[in-house]
Amino acid sequence: MRRGALFIVHLDLEGQYFEGDSSIMDIYRGYIPSAVSLGQSVAETSSFILGLNWFPTGRLGWFWLLDVLYVSLRNYIFCSNALNKTYRFGFVDALTAFGLSEKHIKVLLKVREGKYAFRKEGCVEDIELSLPQVEDVCSVVLKGNIEFHTGGRTNWNEVLAPYYWRERMVERAIINCEHDDEMFLKMMKVHNYAKSDLKAAADRIISLKQSASLSW
Repeated sequence: MRRGALFIVHLDLEGQYFEGDSSIMDIYRGYIPSAVSLGQSVAETSSFILGLNWFPTGRLGWFWLLDVLYVSLRNYIFCSNALNKTYRFGFVDALTAFGLSEKHIKVLLKVREGKYAFRKEGCVEDIELSLPQVEDVCSVVLKGNIEFHTGGRTNWNEVLAPYYWRERMVERAIINCEHDDEMFLKMMKVHNYAKSDLKAAADRIISLKQSASLSW
């Protein structure tokens, strides 16, 4: 999906004029995101979730899973809603419009708590949430059987996802002690301010690991 497309819709539907040239608001009035781009974003996000399979052991690995699932499921749901011309930008409103039950909405709110915990230094919070609950809500959203396993190793030749998602896979590998790069983890915490550097770093790490695997 073209970056910012749903944000433009958000501005159109819920933006309010305060000061300045109000004619600027006419530029995006009635804007409709491309159905092709929305469908591509849904497909890429679904493929990413289905391909996760495992997460690193320990508290940090668990919170990493919750963080990445919050981001991916939110994107999947918002874009799926938009494909049906349903634009809801509050998280709970979007989940309700998608058709999720109160039980599953509560689980996703806990997943969001995990995102907040992951992005804090230390990840000290305890989240009352189980892996089966997470797998269940993912299965309901994606309409399939989703399972995640604790512990694994990265197959670097299969890290082919589009940017951002592949950066998350590199991040997982670093948390999993497959590569040492604290700077990459720090940049991921401020992703919007380090996009170009992260792309280059991810390409470098993936290339390095793929070359190393060929030498065995």
